[in-house]
Amino acid sequence: MCVNSASTVLRGAGDNGGRRVIRHRFVVAACGKASRAQVHVNRTHRPIEKTGLLDNTIQCMVWERSAATTADSVLGFQRLIRNDSGLNKYHYVLIDTPPNIGTMVHNALMISHYVIVPIPTSDQFALDGLATFLKLIQTIRSQNDKLKLLGILLTKFDDRADVYVKNREKMIQFFHSKKIFVFDTTIRFTVDIDKAHIKRKTIFGFDTDSQGAADYKNLAREVVTIVRNAAQNQK
Repeated sequence: MCVNSASTVLRGAGDNGGRRVIRHRFVVAACGKASRAQVHVNRTHRPIEKTGLLDNTIQCMVWERSAATTADSVLGFQRLIRNDSGLNKYHYVLIDTPPNIGTMVHNALMISHYVIVPIPTSDQFALDGLATFLKLIQTIRSQNDKLKLLGILLTKFDDRADVYVKNREKMIQFFHSKKIFVFDTTIRFTVDIDKAHIKRKTIFGFDTDSQGAADYKNLAREVVTIVRNAAQNQK
């Protein structure tokens, strides 16, 4: 199972006294190997309360190859969700995409409102492909004017190593100089995430009190706050 393209749909995450604050929002975690920590499930795994999980299968990879030379290479997801009334019961739909600029990423960007770009603090070379990806976002905006870069998520951070600390500081300075938002939350390196993968569980199902779970909870709060504020400002 390839979990990079797994989708998560969250129901009730934005409730306010039982009242829906916003309608569903598509958020794509693009080109992010590190975001695997959030979802690693199989078809027998019980989802977290108020969420639904659609895990990837080999058929998704077959579809990606066959769709590459058709209109579905860009519009496939858009066609599938056009008449899907079931989406209305969800507040957020998270699409975790492969670490490449291929059919799956193009499709996800075409239907998304926001993009989160995970970048590991251990690899400054990850910045090399960022300019290309930002150009892709700009191109997609000509067809999806709702698409926005929500922010950069720094991952795989280990504050015990000076190189990680220095890299993180340099990355934050670089993005701030480009006026690109960086999430306050940094996902720290933790062996618990690897252990959760081995057990085929989410980090929350493995150990809800772990460091990894705490980081992803903080990220979720940030995302919900930013998206909710943006929705309120549009009123």
